Amino acid sequence: MNAESRREFTVGNIVNLMSVDSPMFRDMVASLWVLVSWPFEITLAFYLLYDVLGIAALAGIFSVFLLMPINGFLTLFMRRAWTKQLALKDQRIKIVNEALDGIKVLKLYAWEPSFEKKIMEFRKLETNQLRRGQLLASFAVLLFVASPALVTMLSFVSYVLVTGESLTPSTAFVAMSLINTMKVPMSTFPMLISQMVQCKVSLMRLQDYLSGEELLDADSGTSTHDFPIVMRNASFTWKRSDPPLLQNISLKIPRGTLTAIVGTVGAGKSSFISAILKEMEQLSGQSSLQGRVAYVPQQAWVQNMSLLNNILFERPMEEEFYRKIISACALEADIDLLQCGEMTEIGEKGINLSGGQKQRVSLARAVYQDADVYLLDDPLSAVDAHVGKHIFQNVMGPQGIIRDKTRIMVTHGVHWLPLVDSIIVMDQGRITEAGTYKELMTHDGPFAQFVRTYLLEHQDDNVDDPEVVVVVVVVVVVVVVVVVVVVVVVIVVVAVLVVVIVVVVVVVVTVLIIVIIIIVNEFYKHL
Repeated sequence: MNAESRREFTVGNIVNLMSVDSPMFRDMVASLWVLVSWPFEITLAFYLLYDVLGIAALAGIFSVFLLMPINGFLTLFMRRAWTKQLALKDQRIKIVNEALDGIKVLKLYAWEPSFEKKIMEFRKLETNQLRRGQLLASFAVLLFVASPALVTMLSFVSYVLVTGESLTPSTAFVAMSLINTMKVPMSTFPMLISQMVQCKVSLMRLQDYLSGEELLDADSGTSTHDFPIVMRNASFTWKRSDPPLLQNISLKIPRGTLTAIVGTVGAGKSSFISAILKEMEQLSGQSSLQGRVAYVPQQAWVQNMSLLNNILFERPMEEEFYRKIISACALEADIDLLQCGEMTEIGEKGINLSGGQKQRVSLARAVYQDADVYLLDDPLSAVDAHVGKHIFQNVMGPQGIIRDKTRIMVTHGVHWLPLVDSIIVMDQGRITEAGTYKELMTHDGPFAQFVRTYLLEHQDDNVDDPEVVVVVVVVVVVVVVVVVVVVVVVIVVVAVLVVVIVVVVVVVVTVLIIVIIIIVNEFYKHL
């Protein structure tokens, strides 16, 4: 069933279909033999009654036929009442399910009275329709329970008036015996009619659900062994009446490669993953997906069972492979902290686990499926930097467990991009660029701008990253050492220059003094 059909049929609808409509159809099938036996029984009884009372028996027969139009109107009104009652019941169950799912929020904000009031309003409307339907059904039962007595009275009165004879005991008791034979089918007939009406309403609801649009075939013939994911000018939307959310998507994903999907918030990255899964409505173009698929959603999903069973997901246990995955997904330390280890019940909403732990369980479950194609919707967003590095290196990276699988990863982590095989850049539901990290950075297009924007936005966030702190410290130390060395060299050079200058000056001055002394001495000699 596609996404649009799933939005149309809520959890409340499906619960009602299973608990109310399906049993209604089952009970009706068990009563079908009555529709075959009763007409023969009533027809034979009327024939024998005609043989006993003659033409006077037609009065009773006509009275039965006169009641049929009344029964038709009752049936019509009952069907309307049951239809409205079931629709209101769907809405009530939907609200109850929503309240139970968010019971923690309801308790924290003290919203119980308002939700209770809303639920009781729907319940009141539902009981009004239920009361209306039951009153109509009761009137129909009263009418048909009284019909044997009405048939008896009209038949006997007509017999006396038509024949002019007195009603003998033999004739009366035989006629009453035949009429009593018809009493059971005639008295229970309205209940059967009511059941048929409810069954028809249930069948219509079941038909609407089973006639919902299915997901398109995952392979339309465009994918090949070397390219398991292929799209050609494909456009997608969540609802056919809405404009396309993804437009003119054309790509080929080679087998065994790691492709990163990047873009700003709202660019259509998660929708692109949903389009590959055929969760969106395809408006035009071609798209195909070949092979078994494992999907890791952005919001981790866990079942109400043990951590072990959440990861195995009904697959047989392979101890060595399982332990390898636990180590790769950095779950060993978390399992040691749990009270019952990997057998700990983690709950439908994963209430015993943090967001990062649930995300790693979800990733481990996908890896354990050993699928052909992995669709990873920002799987490292909920984990710490060092844990994310460990998971990337050991799971989806070039040396990871699923390195030979086809991997498509939506990510906001720019630091992973140099390690992927190819990058697809999305903006407003379109692919704006595609290529390797080096090609896109050299091109200096939207991707390079995206990287620069990301680095500026996350510059302050990186201060808390231990690895970034180490790098910064090393850089600072190197810079300080270089500055000190340069300063020392400059000082030494300056000192040497000063010494040289002083020596030169002293030598020059000494030479000048000697020259002056010689000149003065020669001068005195001539005197």
